[in-house]
Amino acid sequence: MSGAGVANVLATFGVDMYAREYLYELGTPWENFETWRKLAYPFLHPERIHAPTLFECAGADDNVPCPGAQQMYQALKTRGVPTRLIVYPGQNHGLTVPSYLVHRLRSNIGWFDRWLKK
Repeated sequence: MSGAGVANVLATFGVDMYAREYLYELGTPWENFETWRKLAYPFLHPERIHAPTLFECAGADDNVPCPGAQQMYQALKTRGVPTRLIVYPGQNHGLTVPSYLVHRLRSNIGWFDRWLKK
């Protein structure tokens, strides 16, 4: 299960709140492509992922925007890996709508029950 995950750091350059940190720590993707490529490993090598995966993100998250979850969901779905994507609209990094909190917990428990229980 991945909540607010970044599997393809190349997709988040310039769309999240960490642009300054990326530049200081990693440099730009075009100047230090090998470093960025290594960080984007999960997205660039989905053939290594076989575990059923639930992705969750908040639609208005400027901390960890949804493209990372959406791209990984599509990569795994395309490869036939059991996957599900849940986007909580209007929410930022921490969910605040009570029904969304309940939904997230029920979804997580349901996912674990489906894929981890014998």
